[in-house]
Amino acid sequence: MTIPYIQTLEADTVGCAAATDQYTVIGQAPYAATVTSVVYIPEDSVTGLALESAARTFTVYNRGTGAGTVSVATKTCSSGTNLSQYTAFELTLGTAANLVLASGDVLEVESLHITTGVLDPGGKIIVTYSRT
Repeated sequence: MTIPYIQTLEADTVGCAAATDQYTVIGQAPYAATVTSVVYIPEDSVTGLALESAARTFTVYNRGTGAGTVSVATKTCSSGTNLSQYTAFELTLGTAANLVLASGDVLEVESLHITTGVLDPGGKIIVTYSRT
């Protein structure tokens, strides 16, 4: 039996104002791997999210070794979804093909405002992956 080699890439995000977007490099895959989970831990609580007027989407992209646009995981925080300080929430993983990383691939998280947006308090993004 082979035990999987599981590691994480982590990055602190600085957050941003309601009507702005933020991009943060998470890190580079040291070897071929498969992403198994992505979580975001906000540094502060945010309430009052509504898709029609104030929402935010968090998406982790595999930029490859350049400007790739493969969506690894995403989560829209909108109506009925609040951010709770220091409470991790999982991003929904993409298709199996989008979870595959090659050695050297760079992961980046995009915090994108929707409509007028809502504050992103900043926090920590954690990508867990397993050697393939």
